[in-house]
Amino acid sequence: MKSTYKPQKWKPPDLISGTRLQNQLARLDQYEAPLAATMRKFINYMLTVRCCSTNTAESYTRFLLRFFRLCQSEGIDSVQEITPQIIFSMLEELKLESKSNQTIYIHLVAIKMLLKFTVLTGIKQDYAAQIACIQGPKINHHLPDVLSTAQVQKLLAIPGRTETYYYRDRAMLEFLYGAGLRASELKDVRISDLRLSDGYVKVRGKGSKDRVLPLLPNLVVAIQRHLKHNKKVGPYVFLTRTGKQFDRQDVYRMVRKYTKQASLPDWVTPHTLRHCFATHLLSRGADLRSIQRLLGHSSIATTTIYTHLDTAQLREVVNRFHPRGEGVAT
Repeated sequence: MKSTYKPQKWKPPDLISGTRLQNQLARLDQYEAPLAATMRKFINYMLTVRCCSTNTAESYTRFLLRFFRLCQSEGIDSVQEITPQIIFSMLEELKLESKSNQTIYIHLVAIKMLLKFTVLTGIKQDYAAQIACIQGPKINHHLPDVLSTAQVQKLLAIPGRTETYYYRDRAMLEFLYGAGLRASELKDVRISDLRLSDGYVKVRGKGSKDRVLPLLPNLVVAIQRHLKHNKKVGPYVFLTRTGKQFDRQDVYRMVRKYTKQASLPDWVTPHTLRHCFATHLLSRGADLRSIQRLLGHSSIATTTIYTHLDTAQLREVVNRFHPRGEGVAT
């Protein structure tokens, strides 16, 4: 059947929406130092020009606030006064706090991006080239943990009809696993984004990039039941008990609630269900390019991580096709 989906005219988002980001920017605005003003302009640049997500802006603002306080303690008031030494002090401070290599690396990236922005805007920074060459700690890329199909089915079956928000929670779990959404994408799905009669949903991913995803029949039914029983009124599909939009922590707490009831591992998060979505598709024969489009990855290199996960299938291939696969060592 031909789809009747018509993309709606794009409307610019509320660039500083989100209580945490607003609070962080308010704290930054309290300072009169030129460095604080430069950081504020940088965050605006990231939101408007680079089109970064609110989550990324929150992280950068949090990291830069900490860096700003360190600069203040060393008498540095402007971006021109930043030296490699103060950055090394920041990295050492993070190491002493036993921060992960990834956390330290992201702090360094935020500072480098700030200095790159200042150069682009014509502000002279004598140490910009040296700082750009500072190497962050090596990040060990580990394979994501995934649940088996049976474990996912067990999780989806946990919400009982006696639960106050049974229809909502069941639809959210089905959405995370059945469409492979990020928690940040799930919370932002609006009723106007749904095309249930055609089985599609429009999702806004990282970098404000839209993609249209197919909805499984059981997911369509779950959403329809949720909307039928939902007494909250709002533009978003999923609302909290107070009628407000979910945030990522709300989604995380909901998933953790049911994973505990299902006696599943402690490492299960909303993003685990996204990993399961991709891994289970690949193990059943889906091609990597299609999975890339479904996940919204800009580069297929990001998607190739899932080719390393299905070890059970690889074992089956070796046992089935290797000349000695069926033999027994003697």
